Formats: sequence, structure tokens, C-alpha cells
Amino acid sequence: MKFPSLINTFVTSVALLLALLIANQKALAVFVYFDGSTSTDFNVASNWTPANAPGTNLVDIYGIDDGLSATFDGGNVRINGLRVGSAAKEHQVSPSHFGRLTMTTGTLEITGSGAAGLFGIGREREPIIMDDNNKGGELIMTGDSIIRANGLIVGERTHGLLSIGPEAIVELRTWVTTPTPGFGGTEDIRIGNYGKPYDDFGAEPNLDGRGRVDVEGTLLVKDMYFSEHGAKGEVRLLGGDVTLNGSLIMDVCENCVSTPSIIAQRMAKVSIVGSTGSFIVGADPDPLVLDPTPPPRDILGASSQAIFSFTTDAAGVVPITMAQNLNEPTGSVEIEGAQLELDLDAFAFTPTSKLTLIDGNPSLLLGQFGSVTFLGNTTADLNYDLANGDIFLDNFQGVSPGVPGDYDGDGDVDGRDFLAWQRGSSPVPFSSTDLATWQSSYNNGALAAVTSVPEPGSAVPALVMGILGLNLQRRKR
Repeated sequence: MKFPSLINTFVTSVALLLALLIANQKALAVFVYFDGSTSTDFNVASNWTPANAPGTNLVDIYGIDDGLSATFDGGNVRINGLRVGSAAKEHQVSPSHFGRLTMTTGTLEITGSGAAGLFGIGREREPIIMDDNNKGGELIMTGDSIIRANGLIVGERTHGLLSIGPEAIVELRTWVTTPTPGFGGTEDIRIGNYGKPYDDFGAEPNLDGRGRVDVEGTLLVKDMYFSEHGAKGEVRLLGGDVTLNGSLIMDVCENCVSTPSIIAQRMAKVSIVGSTGSFIVGADPDPLVLDPTPPPRDILGASSQAIFSFTTDAAGVVPITMAQNLNEPTGSVEIEGAQLELDLDAFAFTPTSKLTLIDGNPSLLLGQFGSVTFLGNTTADLNYDLANGDIFLDNFQGVSPGVPGDYDGDGDVDGRDFLAWQRGSSPVPFSSTDLATWQSSYNNGALAAVTSVPEPGSAVPALVMGILGLNLQRRKR
């Protein structure tokens, strides 16, 4: 009988097959899609097709689209790959490929990299879906939720949104498998990838990559790329903390066609809103260890499509700060030809106010903004301090919200502010309301007690009589 021999052969074959499976797990990755058949719970196996709870293995790639939304409400889950909103070629069975994941607490770790383990929010392939309501992806983080991953693309060929809430954390680093599995050096985030100017020999027309990242919590990353391949990308600092160990790169348009009207459709934008939080570029992640090959640590914004936008609150605005590393090189700021947008109306400035927009390193400020646009009624002088590498504002002009009736922006209310009202330089030009505000603030309201607010046509004579009356009273005293 040859049965023992056959059994040995079978066992050996199975063992070899298992060894191959273990050695080549990534080649057998399964795409698992959220169907929400039981609930919206991300962690429930029956909500996925094929039924496979996230965290079961480190091979599968999970996708949320088909117009569905999932919720992650706790736990510590580790997966290979995640795509939120993806018209992937292997899953084109639905007219809608919009997807949303909302995290309220817990930790989600994505360990894969490259095509085998991509982490993407909004990732569209052919055929292109034209309706905005049926494409793209959103990842909304609230509470103390945490994401750790090798890297992230937001808005690849379509639109994507990452919202990091006040207590949430996104940390993008390289997974180290030896000698002890863990988290190693940082990796990058790409906001906007493949847009209309991209020319791939006609293979993928009508691309519309648009990515946006809102940061109220914490974002830790190595490099930040915008508008790669002619897309549109924006990061908005809304009171959180952004720390880059490498560079802020806003001038990437690889393989873009050269037609200026098409190139103008791309945009790379950093928006800083308010005076809380931080935006740091080029921070050495471990100052106690000298890196023999440190990464570039620069702001590369020398492009007419790079936009730096600052919106103040009453206390001012957070500057973009270049780290000053002690033992490793620090980076430069390259802004030649970039756009600067300023909304200063909320700033309670004084005659000596100074606002730093970019806090660079000495002698490493290269170029000047190609255009400066004031979005409100308040203006200022823009200064380039080459010796210190800083860009700052002073000599503010406009309406200071901290002093009602101060229409010339010098920090007090006097006759010059009445002249400013006469010239139409108050918030509501020539209005009796603005005149009343000036009257109530001038000389602690003494003028308002002398004369009531007249109609604009008779305002000047009445005002002059009021001022003369005050002067006569002073002389009698």
C-alpha cells in the first residue's frame, strides 16, 4: 500500500503551501467592503463583505464607500490598509462611491504601505463620477480618537476631507518590524493628488484631486505635500498643533502640462486661523540623537499657486515657525512669487502692534510674496527681516475692534476719527450709527451729552456746534 507515502506527500505539500502563504501575505490581500448590514459599527464583522472584523489579520484592505458611513467608537484596532471613499477598479458596482468614517474614541493603526496597504481618504479611479455627492471621502475625528499610520493621501483624483477634532491625534510614522515591532521614523501626508493639469498621456482625463485637512487637535508628520500632480490642497490650522519633522512642500506639479490657464487651476494653501495652537516645520524628532543623514527641512512655497492665508482673532494669529535645531541643520523659507492673504479685522491692534507671520531662521528667508491681498477693512505694512528670517506686520490701519469709534486705527478716539467718518472710513460709511459710536467714545462721552445724533445731512453743523460748546465750557473753567 502507498497510502503512508501519499499522506506524507500531502502533508508536505500543505506545509509548503502554508509557508508560502505566510511568506507572501501581501500578495493575497483581500479587499473587504463595509455594507452596514447590521449597524454602522466599524468593528462588527457582519458589517463587512466578506464578513471579516477589522483587526482579524494584517493582510486585508478595508474600504468604506457605496454612499455609506461607519462609526469607530472605541477599542484598539490594527489593520493593513484603509480607503474611505474609493471608486477603486476592483469595486465598481455602485453609482455612489462616497464614504465616511467617524471616530469618537479609540485607536486605529494602519500598518501597510504602498499599493498593498494604502491609507487614503477620497481615492477615485476610472470611470470618473461627476456628481460631487456621490464621490470622495471624509474621516471625521472627535473625542480622544487616535490614528497611527505609515502615511496618508487626502483627495486623490477626487475630493477628500480629514477633520482632526480638539482632542484627536493623527501620527504618521514608519512601522518597524525588526528587531522589535513598533513605530519608527515619520512619513508624509499628501493633500490633493492628481488634478486637471496632470498629463498621463490621456490615460486618466478629467481628474479633480481636492484635499483638505482641518486641524483642531494634533497632527504629527514628516513631510506635507500639497497639490501634487496639479491637484488642489489645503491645510487649515483651527487652534490645533501641526508638527512637521521634514518639509512643507507647496510647489509640486510633476508631469503637469504647461498651459498656464490649466496650471492656474491648481492650488496649495496653508490657512492659519486665530492665535492659539502651533505650526512648526522641520522639528528634530529626537534632539538627543544625531542623525547622520537628516531630511530636508524647508518651506518650499516659491510658486504662484502657493497661498499663505492668515486670519486674526482679537489676540492676533499663530505664526508658521521654522524649528531651530541645535545639532542638525535647520531649513530655509522659499516664498518667491507666492500669494499672501490677510484678514486682520478681528485684531485689537494698537499703534505699537506687531504680528509675526513666518518665524524663520537667520539669513534663510528667500524671496518675497508675489501678491498681498487684504480681505477686510484693516491693512498693515509687510516687512521682510532678512537678518532674522522673519516676515511680520506693523503700522496697522483700519478699525480696531478693541476701541469703538477709533476709525483711524491709532488706538484712541479723537478728532481724527471724526475726519475718518467724514471721509467714509468707518465700518458703515457716513452712517449715523458710526457717528453715535464716535460721539459716545470721544472725551468719555461728553460730546454725546451735548448733542444728540442728527441725520447725516445735518451732522457736521451740529457736531461743530457741540465741539465749540465744549471749548467754551473749558475756557470758562
